[in-house]
Amino acid sequence: NVGPYVGLTDEIALIHARPEEGAIKTQMGLTLLRNPVHFEGSDSDVMLLFADIVLLVLFGTALSSIVNRFLTTQGQVSAVGTIVSSGYGFICGAYMPIAQFSTGLQHILMFLPGTYGTSLIRNHALRGAFSAAADAGLAPEVIDVIKKSIDCRLSFFGTDVSLPAMFAVLCGGTVLLIALFVLLNILCGVNRRKKYSQ
Repeated sequence: NVGPYVGLTDEIALIHARPEEGAIKTQMGLTLLRNPVHFEGSDSDVMLLFADIVLLVLFGTALSSIVNRFLTTQGQVSAVGTIVSSGYGFICGAYMPIAQFSTGLQHILMFLPGTYGTSLIRNHALRGAFSAAADAGLAPEVIDVIKKSIDCRLSFFGTDVSLPAMFAVLCGGTVLLIALFVLLNILCGVNRRKKYSQ
């Protein structure tokens, strides 16, 4: 029986449920099974997952570098970095699928490259599980609803976004932020040289 879970690695899954599915309150538990459940996947999924993580790290580093460019103390960098990474992670669906947000907010969040990064990670981490569910006879419509509910299938104003398009948005956003960071450093360097030459 395939239910709501996230496969973390071989034989380890995070099981979860929504209130309308019977969850009473937020809690954490550990379940040990005598016969392990194996999650299907391939080496290509692992490589794509690695690429997703590298791209998101580059994106996050570029974003925090731009924000930190305007801060002067390590305390400011630490505090603002924590707030920015937590806030951006939340609104991009890293902690909770954006499918749980209102439609209007979902439309706004679709302009953020990080939204596509979290969807790529979910797609590549769960591809084997979706394949196993289909092989077990779960209706494609049910699998599609699950994919939509956990942001594996994103829609930009009614148009489904393909995985290559998600990669393109994340890569483009990363390149744009790196270029902005380099430009800021060049401009600040020119201003500093002018200041000290006078």
